[in-house]
Amino acid sequence: MWRAASITTQHTPFHLQVPSRLVFPAQGLRERSQLAADRPTRGRSKEVLTVLRSDFPGFDSAIELPSLAVPGRYLVVKLMVDSALIYIHNVYAPVDRQEKHQFFSSLATEEFEVHATLFVLGDLNTPPDPTLDSSTPNLHYDPVRASCLEWFAKLGVVDAWRIHFDTKHVFTGPLPRKNRLDYILLSGTNCDGYYASSKYFLPTHAGDHLAHSVHSRSGAQLHGRGEAELVRDALRTSSNPGKVWKGWKANIKTQLQGVQKKLRQQDPRAVEDARVVLDRAAKRYRTSARDDDCELFAEAMNTR
Repeated sequence: MWRAASITTQHTPFHLQVPSRLVFPAQGLRERSQLAADRPTRGRSKEVLTVLRSDFPGFDSAIELPSLAVPGRYLVVKLMVDSALIYIHNVYAPVDRQEKHQFFSSLATEEFEVHATLFVLGDLNTPPDPTLDSSTPNLHYDPVRASCLEWFAKLGVVDAWRIHFDTKHVFTGPLPRKNRLDYILLSGTNCDGYYASSKYFLPTHAGDHLAHSVHSRSGAQLHGRGEAELVRDALRTSSNPGKVWKGWKANIKTQLQGVQKKLRQQDPRAVEDARVVLDRAAKRYRTSARDDDCELFAEAMNTR
């Protein structure tokens, strides 16, 4: 059974697949990833696999972190994209409630650098918001859900799709679909700065869950810290700091031009809105001598 998730940037597309098959050792990740993608195996398994395509940014730097893994349930891959540190968390949560509670409560949260960007994806087997993510919501306190949400909070990740589709009901589990079980969560700062779109869809490969994708506006920087700090790091470590500086200035210029364009579009609307308010206040002022109409006219004049 394969469940897939992809994250595509504007400049460099890359794809994550989250199957429940097996974990390859780090040294075999590169050689075997394409084989795993081309020959998915039928049947269920209590093991996980993170497949990185060879064109995935930072592919050559990707390493598995066995010390953080939960056999058959949880796998963490670390890689560098330019100067940005990335952790990909692949999750296949247990179905049994007691096992699931212990699972989420045991996951490490302190081992990741503050400036790192985290992606958490896979089958959580838990609807974080039962009112929206379940066809039969249970609103009573649930220690399993609480431990899952606490893990999210400690990692600083957010459900990007839910933030932008805050009332939509989409169920992703096996037919007949009853719950939203499959997720891609991003570091909050990454979601705020680079989120463009996300969707659930039927996968083209074998699998009984819906697939999930998240698209970013730009792949130039996937990070959890300030842009200026990343630029300083790049200048210190680059063999050609002049090129880095020139590229950063060009990027800032493009952003400023975009802001100016928005302001130019907003200014005429603001002027027109102010004119309408002033005209209405003036009309009432001309036809009435009441104090409140005079005050309304004076306020409109000040606004304009």
